[in-house]
Amino acid sequence: MTLPPPPPVPSDREGLLTAVESTLDAIRVLAGTITEEQSLLPTPCDGWTVRDQVAHVVGLEARILGRPGPDSHQLPAGLDHLTTDVKRFMELDVDSRRGLPWVVVQAEAADVLTARMEQIRALDFDGDTLIDTPFGPRPAKAALSLRAFDAWAHEQDIRDAIRQPGGMESVAAGVAIARCAAALPTIAAAAGLSETEAVTIEVPDGRFAFAASSNPSAVSTTRLRMDARTFTRLCCGRNSAARESVQISGDTALGQRFLDRMAITP
Repeated sequence: MTLPPPPPVPSDREGLLTAVESTLDAIRVLAGTITEEQSLLPTPCDGWTVRDQVAHVVGLEARILGRPGPDSHQLPAGLDHLTTDVKRFMELDVDSRRGLPWVVVQAEAADVLTARMEQIRALDFDGDTLIDTPFGPRPAKAALSLRAFDAWAHEQDIRDAIRQPGGMESVAAGVAIARCAAALPTIAAAAGLSETEAVTIEVPDGRFAFAASSNPSAVSTTRLRMDARTFTRLCCGRNSAARESVQISGDTALGQRFLDRMAITP
């Protein structure tokens, strides 16, 4: 069987800007329609509600705009989901907004995300251009691809919580699917596949299949079939329940081991 390649990540200016813009605009629209009751719903991201998800995206985008972050904010004890320094940094934007009325967070989301989309549209870059990120200057293409992936993952967290699916046909979704597909060899290594083991991932609605192995000549003994939403959710470390929809054929134990290591996000 000849496997089609994973979809390419957009690398041209228009494709990358559209990818980031499409998911930020989706989050802006969602935030404006979510009720206060919905804002308190838990999401698949450990420790975060819907309003926390919005606060996280807004906080990072505000920093990219050059607005000061709440870096002097003191995090309370008992936030057990904060297991790394990166997670503690991300929590500053979230926790500093937890005491604000939801309407205030909504207003900030409308302001910040609109301003960011205007900034994104004005970006002029080539292959050597560095742009600002919350973690310092980064090459534009890599930074925008990662920003589209990260924001889209949180858009999906919000959609999961409020039961409003969508965004799977956006350019940002294409970026996310491609980034997850590109990470499959790394997942294979993390899952401890030997040189004789290979797992074929089939994502029919993503229009690709991919053989994950530490040895390109290894013959696949296991096949995992899932839709693009499940594939990206598992790669984002979300929705362990989504594993129930994965069809495993061949070596079931190997397939389960692979699924155990699919998360590629912090």
